[in-house]
Amino acid sequence: MTTIINWSETSEKYLKSLNGDLRAWCNEVRNISDLQFEVVEGRRSKERQYTLWEHGEVAESTDSPYCRGLAVNLMITIHHIPCFSPEIYLELAQCGMFASKNIDIGVYWGATGGIDLRRTPKALEELFLENQIAHSSDMITQNQRLQYFELV
Repeated sequence: MTTIINWSETSEKYLKSLNGDLRAWCNEVRNISDLQFEVVEGRRSKERQYTLWEHGEVAESTDSPYCRGLAVNLMITIHHIPCFSPEIYLELAQCGMFASKNIDIGVYWGATGGIDLRRTPKALEELFLENQIAHSSDMITQNQRLQYFELV
């Protein structure tokens, strides 16, 4: 396991805006993962939510879990370069699953269709693969939301 550095100043700011349970979950993931990741979005203002909606980035125009501090985007980096591959986010989600079970805080991962990571009905890899197949066959048009985690 690599040495985990402190959160960046920006991540700290976003973490402080989150619900306390989601903040605790993020810290637990950080403690058990050897991936380098930062919080790139936390609580949103309703104005930001509306602007994102206007540009087609979000489904809801006025409210979302972000507006209540119940959702977070985590960005993995390697040598400060953002990562986007599904496989590395599966690894982060697996750490998130263990974190959820360790501290009994339910969190959804955006790439599994809203399954509580504490209570996955089958292997996380299997749920992830099913979601990947659904996206690749155009059955689902929204993005996979690999960086998205939401408090249950």
